[in-house]
Amino acid sequence: SLAKEILKNKDFLSKKSVWIFGGDGWAYDIGFGGLDHVIASGENVNILVFDTEVYSNTGGQSSKATQIGSIAQFAAAGKSTKKKLNSIGVKTIGDIANTDKNVLNKLLGVWGSTLYRYANGLDDSPVIDKPEDVKSISNSLTDYKDLVNFDQVKTLLLLLSESVASRLRESGIGKASTVRITITDNALQTYGKQTKLLHPTNCSIDIANTAYELFESLYKWDRPVRAAGVAISDFTFNQEQMFIDDCGEKHDKLERLDSAVDNIRKKYGNGSMQRARILQDKKLASTEIKGDPFFKS
Repeated sequence: SLAKEILKNKDFLSKKSVWIFGGDGWAYDIGFGGLDHVIASGENVNILVFDTEVYSNTGGQSSKATQIGSIAQFAAAGKSTKKKLNSIGVKTIGDIANTDKNVLNKLLGVWGSTLYRYANGLDDSPVIDKPEDVKSISNSLTDYKDLVNFDQVKTLLLLLSESVASRLRESGIGKASTVRITITDNALQTYGKQTKLLHPTNCSIDIANTAYELFESLYKWDRPVRAAGVAISDFTFNQEQMFIDDCGEKHDKLERLDSAVDNIRKKYGNGSMQRARILQDKKLASTEIKGDPFFKS
């Protein structure tokens, strides 16, 4: 019989072995959430990470595994920035350091000054103590109504993201590398999910966009949403890698914008400047949500 034939050849039947191979960019950065899910599943899966401490397949950019103080290749420059720099013969970080700052400013605007400071190791930020006990900053809020669609949830997540981002910038502990959300439905069932960021950030919109993505991948809409929370963690404590790319230029602008908004709110109150999405909900817009500067866990 077939069963006897299989039993006769049992020595030739080996247990299936499942292996997952990836680099540190995949394991530490963009694929962290999926990898975390696989590990948590409890399945018999082997994982091999080729930890080269850079993005080896795309030119050698920094990853979360890159050691503090390391210098990744200049291939990390975005296409637009790299093309402009190459047009004046600048191809390495050393070339940037040796280029006149006025030339960089004329070519790249304010971003030129930022690159010049980075390349020459110039940092005029104040020296602060490292508050080792600060592990996360979070805020949560129960809405005054059931939220029945993603657009309503986005408003709540944006409000919470602005709160934690503002408190992070006030704290002086650098940028956050992890974003986590918690969602509670109207039957008090709570769900949570987190992810590692490709680049650490203290920008409100970065945190909000990540929260949106987490929500869409997490929530199945079995019931309306009644409460949400946003938490950020894994702080850089101002020991950050340099990212010379178009994203870096964009984030430099966003950071300056957030700083200007912070100054206005500090002078005239938190409600003096709001995003249009939040203003559409008058009750949420009038909510004083900022709270205490730190949440320790």
